[in-house]
Amino acid sequence: MDKQQNQIIAGTDRGATTINVQQLLTKPWYQYQHLRKLYGWLVVVLMVQATNGFDGSLMNGLQALTYWQKYFNYPTGAQLGIFNGTQGLGSVFAVTFLWWLVEKVGRRITIMMGAVIIIIGVFIQSFATSLAMFVTNRWGSTRGSNAWSTD
Repeated sequence: MDKQQNQIIAGTDRGATTINVQQLLTKPWYQYQHLRKLYGWLVVVLMVQATNGFDGSLMNGLQALTYWQKYFNYPTGAQLGIFNGTQGLGSVFAVTFLWWLVEKVGRRITIMMGAVIIIIGVFIQSFATSLAMFVTNRWGSTRGSNAWSTD
């Protein structure tokens, strides 16, 4: 094994130093509390991304149902685009101010607020009685989901 394979060179304004990575982790990852916590949060991030994929599949499945089409008065063209596109539009809007909110109130509170927005949005969207109500809550619940992935 190459001697420098497990080394990182870290530089500061006072000079560079070499760090041997194998000496930093002398035990398996699960024996370090901070790594267990990190991997636990990564599971949350993975679930958020999985729900985005599920959402796309769900919307496609709903559009294939005749009673869904009838309920929303057989949407076509631009209306179908609005149904599917509002998820992305909510994300675009949230990016413009979410960084500021994280700086002001902190990451944890922003994540909690995002979770509450998602829950309220999904609840209202589930009982939507019109195109406007459905689209608005789809847009709002997506804005909340961006708080989960804020750095």
